[in-house]
Amino acid sequence: MHFKSPIYLSNGALISVGEANACLKALRSHFISQKYQGVVALAFHPSFAYFPYIVPAITACKQCSIPFYTMNILSEESLSQFPITAILGDSRSLLYIQKNISIVKKKLIFEKNIFLYQIHCSNPILLQSFNQLNKSEPILYAITTSGTTSTKKVVYASHSSVDSNVKDFINCFDSVSAVVVSSPPIFDPFYVDILFSVAKGLPIFLSTSNVRIRSKVYVKYIMDITSSHILLQMTPTLYNSISFDLLKDTSKKFTFVLGGEQFPSLSSIPPHSVYYNVFGVTEMSCWQSMVKIESILDIPILHVGSNLISNTDVYLVDDKSDRVVGDKIEGRIVVSSQIRRCFRGESCVIYDAFETGDIGYYEKGYLYFNGRNHDSNIVKINGKRTNLLEMERRLKFILPSTLFHLDFYENALTLYCVNELENVVSSKILTMADFSSFIMPSKIIKVGKIPFNANGKVNKDQLRPSFHTKRKEAKNNIL
Repeated sequence: MHFKSPIYLSNGALISVGEANACLKALRSHFISQKYQGVVALAFHPSFAYFPYIVPAITACKQCSIPFYTMNILSEESLSQFPITAILGDSRSLLYIQKNISIVKKKLIFEKNIFLYQIHCSNPILLQSFNQLNKSEPILYAITTSGTTSTKKVVYASHSSVDSNVKDFINCFDSVSAVVVSSPPIFDPFYVDILFSVAKGLPIFLSTSNVRIRSKVYVKYIMDITSSHILLQMTPTLYNSISFDLLKDTSKKFTFVLGGEQFPSLSSIPPHSVYYNVFGVTEMSCWQSMVKIESILDIPILHVGSNLISNTDVYLVDDKSDRVVGDKIEGRIVVSSQIRRCFRGESCVIYDAFETGDIGYYEKGYLYFNGRNHDSNIVKINGKRTNLLEMERRLKFILPSTLFHLDFYENALTLYCVNELENVVSSKILTMADFSSFIMPSKIIKVGKIPFNANGKVNKDQLRPSFHTKRKEAKNNIL
């Protein structure tokens, strides 16, 4: 496997095919000559201004079976979370972290300022258990989950799991010739994006987290891509923030692969766009199903128990963790696989099945998604059970050009919106009052933007007034 297309960076830089292959060759030569134990950290800066050769580095690690961890050098995460024994990056990225590490050896790997620091592992006990795991089930990468559904977890993704995802992607998009806009390196679909692109010989656009959270800037970069077809994998939240502006460009075809949240509302499917809904669970780095949306009529009846991708199964369990049978009985959705297996926690325990955090029910042999388990979007307002996501879906039809977010906080329902006056929004919302499940917001707040976190989900803390109050108080204290 080698590079056939360039790598585009969101800071305007470009890595040519020749440069990418030269870097890949140098890294492979080094990795083959060294038998590293543990995990190699790939130290990158979120803007890719430092160590932009992260794609050849990932490809080399994959080809040489070197487990890796993509390490954001500005993150506060400790090296002790993983059994890291070497750090790869350029001299600028390594300046950020070398004060906190014990260096055994430093070696220049590639003439473009790429060094590898061999270090003392800060957690020898974890290193020992990881090496035993890696012998029985070869590990491709290590990652921490975002913690949006529970506490953060350490996950080790196996080669077999990721290879299956890449293979399914290739089979699905076999005839596609497009620029692949990648997920950020801290989000596990990133690795499928990269390996799929390299295997298919497609150009890659590295969209960094600090670009993705600024929707107008993100759209501009995508519009500037000189390709007639763009493939993007993202959350529905991020899609809602950019789709109105992005789909104005009818000269490009867009393929959207949406997952991680409930599929968004679509008033229609534009002729220059294609949609896929993916469903799965991060802890297995595993998609259970991938469904092409042929019509907006498909959206309300999307079920997750069909269109199974290879080597997966899905079922429901009740509160006693027994399997659920029978129609119209709710249960917790579980995804299982004997091939797509990942491991989590310091104990490196093997799991063949994981709960997705979703609720579902059976009807006529199909399993239907019915919201999140303990979902923060399911709230009780004035004694009425309300689904904020469903309310947002309905609002999308009457406010198609507005970015907005509903938040229930401190017993008040607030609508944050961009680019609309409060009286305009209020008058439009009144048309929704007849719906029994719709609750009128107690406050409508106009904001300059809807902030997102690195994984493309709304950052509620930055929206809420308490965040701005605390930030103002901190600024005053400094002054």
